[in-house]
Amino acid sequence: MKRRWFEIVAALALMALVPGLSGPASGRTGADGPPSSLVLIAGDLDGTPAYGCGVMVAENRDAVTIVTAAHNLQMRRRVVVTAAGERLRVMAARSVAGHDVALITAERPWRAYAIARVADRPAPGTRVHVWGPVKNEPFTLQDGIVREIDPRVNDLPPGAFAIDCAECGHGDSGSGVFDGDESLLGIVTASYSAGNRRLFVLGEHYLPEVASHPVREGQGQLGGRQAEALR
Repeated sequence: MKRRWFEIVAALALMALVPGLSGPASGRTGADGPPSSLVLIAGDLDGTPAYGCGVMVAENRDAVTIVTAAHNLQMRRRVVVTAAGERLRVMAARSVAGHDVALITAERPWRAYAIARVADRPAPGTRVHVWGPVKNEPFTLQDGIVREIDPRVNDLPPGAFAIDCAECGHGDSGSGVFDGDESLLGIVTASYSAGNRRLFVLGEHYLPEVASHPVREGQGQLGGRQAEALR
């Protein structure tokens, strides 16, 4: 039990060192805070602090499965922390072929957590929200609405959808896109822009079958859809 308490304290200390992150969870006006299926993923890229998010989507007696954006696997010295502030021991991480999605296997949390309920792929006009880092809060509510994908974008994975989300940005990669019932609609994977104007944030609808797709061991791929700009 002492070891677990030390890990929680260490995780909170690491989050305080990451620029823009000051604690395990933020409040939400008129609600109880972020879904307890969310996790924060912190690490570094070439010595620069970096962070993303993930969602717990499955579990067994010993472990949970976390879905995130594949490019989050490029972080070195990754630390995964639940919305309750508990650091999880990662057992494996692999990207899913044909998707900008990765699956992380981690030891089951001791503190309160939940497995996300998965909803159907959202239709344009659906109001959604994302919980991700904004300023100094690791889990901050960001509202959005599903829209049609710009026709100039191609080579998209099955299940891709677009959302308008004014506050979404760096650090939201891998965060869940939730409906009003806190059901999981998809995972944030990229942001598309033309010049200095962002057109939309790309989400990928998550289905349990994704976990059965071929997986690639390694650090994921950064580039392609993640870095694409519309001309």
